[in-house]
Amino acid sequence: RHGAEQHCVDHRAAFLRELAHVEHHGLFGELLAGLQDALHDLICLVDQNGLIIRANRTTERWQLRSVSDVRGLHMHELVHPGCESDDCTLALAIPPRSLSDNARTSQATIVSDQRLDRILSIRTSINPRREHSRLSVGDASVVVVISDVTALHRATEDLSNLNDTLERRVVDRTRDLQAANRNLRLEIERRCTAEAALQASRDELVSLSQQLINAQEDERTRLSRELHDSIGQSLGAIKYT
Repeated sequence: RHGAEQHCVDHRAAFLRELAHVEHHGLFGELLAGLQDALHDLICLVDQNGLIIRANRTTERWQLRSVSDVRGLHMHELVHPGCESDDCTLALAIPPRSLSDNARTSQATIVSDQRLDRILSIRTSINPRREHSRLSVGDASVVVVISDVTALHRATEDLSNLNDTLERRVVDRTRDLQAANRNLRLEIERRCTAEAALQASRDELVSLSQQLINAQEDERTRLSRELHDSIGQSLGAIKYT
């Protein structure tokens, strides 16, 4: 464990020495430019008129223009060459039209660009001019970062559509289950009613059977009494004759 901690300390110290070397020899701008060129986002330094001072190599990856030909070009002209529409959503989201006297330091806009068939995230950062800063970029007062978020938005839309489909299925299934439960309750009530009626019929049959048995017993008793009286009278008559 101590060896791993020492390795981390040595690695950090080496990184700080390399960073100090870069700053000392004025290579920080080159390092930053290299990092910007490696990004997939379109990053431009523009003045307050919207003219490009520098852009990264995403201009070439997006097949817009060579990175060496964009200086002095308007951002809108770079992304939408030949576009003259006054209500172009992209033009409204980038300098100079995105800037105003009360503009926030940082702004973010999502634009669905029909011309490029892309969904773009446009972030604008206003950097106050710092005369005494060693990292000042002169007249470059705005940083514009344009990200292609088409895949992300389409995935989000697909996920949203899938969620909507699942929700509709859940609603339909819930409605079917509720209907099945209602039918089941009705069937249970019907069976309970039928069983109650059957039990009442059974009770009535038992009662009728008992009444029939009692009637038969009464009839046997009456017949026995009549036979007894008749035989007694007959025997009395024979005795006295």
